[in-house]
Amino acid sequence: MAIKKDKTLEDFENVPDGVDKLFHSKAVKNDNLCFRKSRPILFVVGVLISIILLFCIYLTLGISRVKAISIIGNNYLSKNYIEKIVNVNYDSIYYLVFPKKTEKRLVNDPMIESASVELLPGNLVQIKIKEKQPFGYRYDEDKPKILFVDNTSCDLTSDYMSIISRIPLVTGFNDEKQTRLLSNAFQKVKPYMIDNISQISQYKLSFDDQALEIQMRDGMYFFSNYYSLEILNDYNEMISYVNKKDKCFFADSSKKVAYYKACPWDEKPIEREYWMRDDGSYIKNKWGDKVVKHYYTDQNGNYYLDKTGSKILIPIDKFGNDIVDKDFYQNFINGYYDTGTLLVPDSEVETEDTQATDDQKNKKLEKSTETTNSIKENKANTH
Repeated sequence: MAIKKDKTLEDFENVPDGVDKLFHSKAVKNDNLCFRKSRPILFVVGVLISIILLFCIYLTLGISRVKAISIIGNNYLSKNYIEKIVNVNYDSIYYLVFPKKTEKRLVNDPMIESASVELLPGNLVQIKIKEKQPFGYRYDEDKPKILFVDNTSCDLTSDYMSIISRIPLVTGFNDEKQTRLLSNAFQKVKPYMIDNISQISQYKLSFDDQALEIQMRDGMYFFSNYYSLEILNDYNEMISYVNKKDKCFFADSSKKVAYYKACPWDEKPIEREYWMRDDGSYIKNKWGDKVVKHYYTDQNGNYYLDKTGSKILIPIDKFGNDIVDKDFYQNFINGYYDTGTLLVPDSEVETEDTQATDDQKNKKLEKSTETTNSIKENKANTH
């Protein structure tokens, strides 16, 4: 084909470019295909954007907020303090309260033993907790601490200052073993009774070096050991029988009751007499304690006296146990204690010995008769 040399550049520009059209057509086709493929993704993105927009609108509305907060089980901790721990209030978004995370915040508090959180209908957040039971507070190296019945403790911070008005001050019991025994003892004391205690101290009684001195908020005192403190639960009933509050209560661990008598600081010191050997050493019992001398007394506590006006001493055996005369009163009336010791006249001793001999003879005769009769019966049966 011959080329026309008289054609100019303008003539070529006016000729339709088939190649450009072809590429343009393919580009349009590809764009349409990509759009069809991306249409599901665009739909999802659109839905997500719509949800986010709706949620943002929801957050601006009052229906998104917590409407009520129910706290169950708190006794010592205030509602405001618990709301502060969980960071939930009436401005909180209801669906942004995560129960498990909230429970973890609660149990991290040293005063809380366990917790559960639920989201209930009506935008109600229900919080159930179980507090540790404190029985007192004390100062360890000038640092105040709260003591719990499970033998744990925590620092007494400003958040707990309101609690100390309801629990007693503990003094003493610095030994680890003593603290554990004290904690175990208060496990059986009811919480409302702990609230009625002002102070817990140690007191050295004549029969107990580590007695518990419990000072009540009404000014009364209750003394006990580690194992009888449960009797304190009946304090309100005990105090109702007391007219004049000038004495103290003492727990009797053997009978599980309490008795009312003079307080230790009001008791007159008792001068005890102890048995001694000829060499001047003390006689001791099987527990290693010095044996105390005891005297015969009547039901009113008055001493029986011999003819010289001296108290009549109760003798002891080799183990330090009292040998009490069961017939003391009759022997005393008969004048057998005129010298301070039992002296029975020889005539009466002989009479008793004779009577005993006659009794023995009669018993032997009866036994001999029974044996003879038995032999006769056996012979009769044999024949």
